Amino acid sequence: MTKFLLPACKLLYPDNDFIFMQVGATGHTSNLYQATFKQHHGRRFIDKHQWPPKSPDLNPLDYYFWDNPRKLVYENRWELFANLAQLTRRIRPVWNQAIDMEHIQKSIAQFSQRARKVVEVEADPIKRFFG
Repeated sequence: MTKFLLPACKLLYPDNDFIFMQVGATGHTSNLYQATFKQHHGRRFIDKHQWPPKSPDLNPLDYYFWDNPRKLVYENRWELFANLAQLTRRIRPVWNQAIDMEHIQKSIAQFSQRARKVVEVEADPIKRFFG
């Protein structure tokens, strides 16, 4: 982390205006990792005990990104794919089309609003509020 992650963060965000959200991987929850990250980011650090539960409502890939590629993969299809190779051939161009900055920025822009709503409804599902 100190060798690669923190220097990359400083390069990309010289004003330190970023939030890095770790996943629950063992490497991210170790006491050493937590202490090091807290030391470098102080008040901007969110301790592992304060992380929200694993929730699709708070994961941009789940609440925003995957819907679009899934719709494109199955667009105008009335039957299942015959095999994995056929499905793979369809997914590749869709994947390349789906990865663009506009979609990534839209998903990030929704995060604060979604996080506030999760707190407001005490962690109940929020899909009905966002569609």
